[in-house]
Amino acid sequence: MADGGWPVGELIELLGHGRSSLALGAVRRCQAEGQPVAWVDGPGHFCPATADVDLSALTLVSPGEPRHASRTLLAADLLLRSRAFGLLVLDLPSGRPPLAACFRLARQAGRAQTALLALTGGQRPLAGSAAALTLRVRLAHADWQPWEVPAAPDLDVSVLRQRGMSGPARVRLGASG
Repeated sequence: MADGGWPVGELIELLGHGRSSLALGAVRRCQAEGQPVAWVDGPGHFCPATADVDLSALTLVSPGEPRHASRTLLAADLLLRSRAFGLLVLDLPSGRPPLAACFRLARQAGRAQTALLALTGGQRPLAGSAAALTLRVRLAHADWQPWEVPAAPDLDVSVLRQRGMSGPARVRLGASG
C-alpha cells in the first residue's frame, strides 16, 4: 500500500453509498496494471452496462438468489483459493456474514496475496476485526442548476478502522480519478 493502492493480502470492508463506485475504480486500476480481477455479485446488482470496466477481463460470479449468503461466501473462498486474482470484489447480500467466514476469507486473501474488497450494505461494519481496513463511503453531490446535467459525484471516504491507526482520517476522492 506504500504506492497508494489497496493493501494486498488483506480484507478491506467498504460500506455506505458509493462503495460500488470506489470498488469499480479499484477494478479499473487493477485492469490497467494487467492484474486479473474477479467480482462476486451476491445481491445480483452488478450492472455491466454502467460498470465502465473491461468486462472481457473481469471474472463475474453471480452465486444465485440473494438470500443464499453461504453461496456467495463459498464462491469468494474458491476464487481466493485459486490464487489467480490480484483483486477480488465481494458484494455481500444483506445480512451479517458469520465472523468465522470473514476471518477465513481474510486468511485466504493473505495466502493468495489478493486485495479483497468486501462491499456491505447498511451503515455498520460487518467484518469486524477480520478487516484490516474499514471505510465508510458517502456520495458528495456537487451543486448544479436544474437545467444542467449533474457532474459525477465526489466520494467522501472515512476510515472507521485500520490496524495500527492512531486517529480518524477522511479524504475526498474526485469522480475523475
